[in-house]
Amino acid sequence: MRLFIVALLALGPAAWAGEIEIKTDELKMTDGVKLSVTYFLPPEAKTAKVPVLLELLPYRKDDEFLARDYSLCEYFARHGLAIARVDVRGTGSSEGMLPKREYSEAELRDAVNIIGQLSKLPWSNGNVGMYGISWSGFNAIMVAMRKPKALKAILATNASDDLFHDDVHYIDGIFHADEYSLDIDHANGLPRSPDYKIDETYFRNRFDTEPWVFTYKAMQNDGPFWRKNSARFNRPLEIPAFLISGLLDGYRDSVPRMLERAKTPVKALIGPWNHSWPDNASPGPAYDWRPEAVRWWNHWLRGQDTGILKEPRVTLFVRKSHKPDLMLKETPGDWRREHWPLKRKKETVFFLKPDGRMSTSLGLSAGRVTKAIAPKPGTGSELGYWWGETTPDMVSLDKDSLTFTTDALEKDMEIVGFPSLQFPGSSGSSLSQWVARLEEVRPDGTVAFVTGGALNGAQRDSATNPKAEVPGEFSTYKFNLHFTTWVFPKGHRIRLALTSGAFPMLWPVPSKAENQVQVMAANSFLSLPVIPFDRKVQVMTASNVEPRRAMPGFSSNDDKAWSMIPEISRQGGVVTASGKGEESRKQGEITVKSGQTTEYKLNEQDPAKASFTGTYFHEFPGFKLSSRMEIESDASDFRILFRRTISEGEKVLREKTWEKKIPRRFQ
Repeated sequence: MRLFIVALLALGPAAWAGEIEIKTDELKMTDGVKLSVTYFLPPEAKTAKVPVLLELLPYRKDDEFLARDYSLCEYFARHGLAIARVDVRGTGSSEGMLPKREYSEAELRDAVNIIGQLSKLPWSNGNVGMYGISWSGFNAIMVAMRKPKALKAILATNASDDLFHDDVHYIDGIFHADEYSLDIDHANGLPRSPDYKIDETYFRNRFDTEPWVFTYKAMQNDGPFWRKNSARFNRPLEIPAFLISGLLDGYRDSVPRMLERAKTPVKALIGPWNHSWPDNASPGPAYDWRPEAVRWWNHWLRGQDTGILKEPRVTLFVRKSHKPDLMLKETPGDWRREHWPLKRKKETVFFLKPDGRMSTSLGLSAGRVTKAIAPKPGTGSELGYWWGETTPDMVSLDKDSLTFTTDALEKDMEIVGFPSLQFPGSSGSSLSQWVARLEEVRPDGTVAFVTGGALNGAQRDSATNPKAEVPGEFSTYKFNLHFTTWVFPKGHRIRLALTSGAFPMLWPVPSKAENQVQVMAANSFLSLPVIPFDRKVQVMTASNVEPRRAMPGFSSNDDKAWSMIPEISRQGGVVTASGKGEESRKQGEITVKSGQTTEYKLNEQDPAKASFTGTYFHEFPGFKLSSRMEIESDASDFRILFRRTISEGEKVLREKTWEKKIPRRFQ
């Protein structure tokens, strides 16, 4: 097998890239395992001590995420901040065995150790920050909970404080099959860079380790497994935090929650985008957060008075009404700086009526009136893979939903926060799902999706102690919809739409039972966080975004890259949602190819038998790693299969298959 060195490491132990120095090294942990670190050093590090920013993640800093993260690292290094990027043990270039789960005790313990070592490096001023997006945002929050002495502040983007309810494994507490599970379990099987040596150490520490999907799909209820490192259920943040998220990101709810609980200075930026950094966000408008981040770090890591704490805590994008657009590029709205919490917020209650209206007046009740939700398990595919994709017109989806709509508004109505829903309801089954959408009905008849949320009926009283429902027995269901901003214009109407599923985002319950909602009752309502106009609020214009500098020697042909918009087909009662992506990237002297497919399938007449199938491959010079993941269900169990195959040309070097049957536990 031909061995090779990836582009960055081919530069040698230390290399100059324009104004900054890039070098690789190792950090030795207490058990002797050596973790790979790449430093991006500013010019002043040669003559003065500088702060250090740590990013710790398993996403393979020297190949898979090399080009993506280079441009951000070199920006901060050009602005006087040293960057230390470290691969989690057992991943990427680091030694050791792959941990048995995400955010493992070993990973977080290593992070504390790393921070201590970084603070003592010859060119370090002793002050360390921790930053990242998604995974490295998650663990930045978790490490902050441990309060290492040298950790002075964090910056976490698109990261959650609740690992069960808000992460990709169980969306809103409901079983979810996500392509991410395929991605990470596939990447965990790749050999160690830079030499990609395939030997018994590789097989023992990586290839033969059980995929994480089996661990997470066995933990189907909230509890200590999820809550131990979830900030929502632990002490409030005590280390200063800059929190960033998007109104289309699945993890956005954590930002307002942590803002309100923190016992330390917290700054927040919430824009209109999905799961991305704000400066290259989609949909736009993009926001150049990097200068503010530099001010943040200079305040906490250098002791400079940058004025950042004198500003309002939150920079917020308030979305304005716009036509539904699946391919939305730019979201209309305004940037505002706000003090938090918003003291002028007024909860406005809309009661649900038998004739399909919503009104702020309850009216007279003529006894219990119930409305049925059509039992159509395959509904909701227009919503995409999680709460936050760009969406098309909701008109067709509303036809299969139970809807409640206001009269035309007499004046503009702005909302910022968490809409909430409460109603007495019952299910014809012992397990139900309740899915809500907040929408805007426009005068031209189009219907725009604003936000949504769902409740696993078994968790109606407790997520940690779920219990079966009694068919036909009424209970009180209440839950929040996800954090949002929106301005409903005068003359438009507000709509609540209810269904009993959202496929493929939410795995369907095993039966096709009918749900009932009691209306015309004081405890059957939608509550909206209405924000009265305040001319004193600072409306701002975002500055132009400085383009990122591309990594030298890198190019990518990703015209067929992964799309978050599934292709939907409906034939003979079978709903299929599928996606695929391909990429070919050139790093220095090597070319790496990769490809992925996913397919969700559901028979609406027998929703117990849903399925997910995904494949992934990486082809490096000299070897190819392929993975296949299957999840199927029946009324009582999930069957999960994961297969890894590594080959050299036509020769299969090793293949390993894991297959388990996992009982459904209130899912």
